Amino acid sequence: MARIGKDRSHVSVGRRVRFLILLVLCVSHTYSKETTFQAHSVSAENAVSNPNSPAAVDDDGLPPSISLVCSHTAYPEACLRGFRRESRSALGKASPQKIVSTALKAALAVVRESHAFATFCSRSSGPNALHLLEYQAVEDCIDLMAGTTDQLNQAIASPSPVSGSSVDTDALLNLNVWLSASLSFQATCSDGFQFVSYGKCQTAMLKRQEQVAEALVDSLNIVKKLLTKHNRTIAAPHRHLTDNAARENDGSGHFHGTLDGVSELKFPEWVSYVDQRLMLEGVSPTAVRTVVHNSVMANSKQETRANRVGVDLIVAQDGTGDYVNVSDALKHIPLTATWAPDKARFVVYVKQGVYNETFEVPRELANVTFFGDGIGKTVITGNKNVASGLFNTFRTPTVVISADGFMARDMTFQNTAGPQGYQAVALRASGDHTIFYRCSFEGYQDTLYALASRQFYRDCIIQGTVDFIFGNAIASFQNCRLQVRRPLRGQQNTVTAQARLIDADISGFSFQNCTVEAADELVSSPFPVSSFLGRPWRAYSRTVFLESFIDSVIDPAGWLAWNSSNPFIDTLFYGEFQNRGPGSNITGRVTWPGVHSALPPSNASFFTADNFILGSTWLPFADVGYTSGLGSS
Repeated sequence: MARIGKDRSHVSVGRRVRFLILLVLCVSHTYSKETTFQAHSVSAENAVSNPNSPAAVDDDGLPPSISLVCSHTAYPEACLRGFRRESRSALGKASPQKIVSTALKAALAVVRESHAFATFCSRSSGPNALHLLEYQAVEDCIDLMAGTTDQLNQAIASPSPVSGSSVDTDALLNLNVWLSASLSFQATCSDGFQFVSYGKCQTAMLKRQEQVAEALVDSLNIVKKLLTKHNRTIAAPHRHLTDNAARENDGSGHFHGTLDGVSELKFPEWVSYVDQRLMLEGVSPTAVRTVVHNSVMANSKQETRANRVGVDLIVAQDGTGDYVNVSDALKHIPLTATWAPDKARFVVYVKQGVYNETFEVPRELANVTFFGDGIGKTVITGNKNVASGLFNTFRTPTVVISADGFMARDMTFQNTAGPQGYQAVALRASGDHTIFYRCSFEGYQDTLYALASRQFYRDCIIQGTVDFIFGNAIASFQNCRLQVRRPLRGQQNTVTAQARLIDADISGFSFQNCTVEAADELVSSPFPVSSFLGRPWRAYSRTVFLESFIDSVIDPAGWLAWNSSNPFIDTLFYGEFQNRGPGSNITGRVTWPGVHSALPPSNASFFTADNFILGSTWLPFADVGYTSGLGSS
């Protein structure tokens, strides 16, 4: 995996600063201006309580409250530059709403400048004038900065989380998610240049990316302080299910709908709850029974839309569907970039077969569901890899999911490059509210790239060797089997490599009621292999295992440092809670400051699906069974 890794103003504690305390109470995180963003710990609380303390920055005519905010960010000068883009009159009284909005707009302006430069560099130089990997890195940055632009536009367009003295903490959480994804995209853009020794665009690109990182880090911290002030890191779970149909989980993850005249009607499992409601409310009971019966019983060679309830397109290699490969089907899905939990989904049924193709579900295709005939039956496969010299890690995935609200079930995603291919991704996901249910991900190094945003994995199988679940998503894994395979001789296996960059980021990996075990090929390995639960890709890496079975394949130490020069052992957060199995014995665990081998229930509950990804607000609409809190089932 290619990884990185003044004038002094006197501010009276008056009405303006008391109002601003909503925003800047206790800024005390550690950052730097290097990749890990570690710096001196500063306290805004002290500055507010002592109006004669030095601000250490030049307010340049800005309201004193702005100067105070910027003096206690990780990058004061970058913060001030952003606010200088707005006139003093436009900033007004510098309310928390205005401060957040201005910080986001300033970050967006820097992102757009970086995107424009990358586009210019690509178009003016072209693939023939740049080294292959440099050209790929530039092109990737164009795409990643476009994604960052989308995230920031959502943040700016969303309702203000602050109104008077009240705070909409759900809106604040969304801001954190969008900024977390933005920071993930920025870091990924910079990572692309790691193995470019020297290039025409490299230096200038990295300089602009440094400016993007500074703006995003400061914005994320400003938003995070709002959450901290109101004692709400993640919004408490609540449900948005207000319809009249009774919803009961039958234990398999499928819900039954009941309505007058239709008793205990069970739909095919690929029919979403929303589609069930649409049909139940708009069609007579007799017609509903007939069309569902036809859908279940249909066995003709050429199926028609009339007898496949809830399915919009069929992909079948044998010619019995609408298309013979997924790539062609994607071209005929209606564009929709807006996700909503209760919005009808576009459903693609991929029949049994091995589909040797690579494709992306782009940002413009929200609310799409793929379902197949089962793990090992519907298989999407590819073999792009870093060892070939033709691709960087970002470009190796067989499948890329960039769209919000994507769901896959009963499918296998493969990268068959093998351990000799080094970094070779089976699937990369960055869309928000993505779900993978009863899917398998098969590869070796870097199998599953959980890049960004909220993701949920249930009843999945994930196989690999080195860092085989990696990225900076806010990801919850439940009832999954994590199978450690045989690496190259001399390699060590690490299940996870989470990439949380700063303490203010809400990202992390949570594994609940999962199984960590050795694959058959590792059991029969002719040479010894050490395997670990994870290692920190970046400084604030965060991973927890809750109520899971850990087999003896895992080394008693549990965790591995990134490397000797960047071990990250003081700033990471690794936790375990009530695990079981021979590999769960915590007596031999490393004793780093960031390792919490026996989390108390109050801390462990933070990483459950309802709290960590707000599962109750969107998972029920997908008809996927999930465990909301502690107490796995």
